[in-house]
Amino acid sequence: MDKENRLKSTLEGKISRIEMFIESANEETDSVEIKVKLRTVIALQKNAEELCNNYYAIPNVKDAELTAIDEDLHLLEVRLESLEVRIETILNSSKKSSSGAVMKTNDNFEIKTKIPPLVLPEFSGKYEKNLVHLNSNLTI
Repeated sequence: MDKENRLKSTLEGKISRIEMFIESANEETDSVEIKVKLRTVIALQKNAEELCNNYYAIPNVKDAELTAIDEDLHLLEVRLESLEVRIETILNSSKKSSSGAVMKTNDNFEIKTKIPPLVLPEFSGKYEKNLVHLNSNLTI
C-alpha cells in the first residue's frame, strides 16, 4: 500500500503542476505546449484509474481505508476532468480568436497575407460577345 500511496502523491504533484501552468497560460502561450498538457492530463486519467484498481487489489484493506482512498481518488478524477475542460476551452478560444490573415508559428514569427479583393466582370447577357469577340487571344 505504500507504493500506491507514493504513486498517488506523485499523481497529485503532477496535477498541481499542470493546474499552475494553466492558471498562468495566456494568449502568448504556445498552443502546442497546451496540447501536450492535454495529452498529459489524459494519460494521468488512465494512471488514476490504474491506481484505483491497484488499491482494490490489495488484500485485507479495511473498509474505512478504502472509503478514504475512494474520496481521494475521486477528487483527483474531478481535478483531472476540470483540467481537461479548461485546456479544451483555452484551445477552442484560441482557434476562434485567431484570424485567417495572420498565422503565428512556434518561433513567434508572423506571416501576414493580404488577399486582394476579387473583382468580377459585369455580364452583359450575351455570352458570345464576352467569350469570343472580346478575347484578344482568339481569332475570328
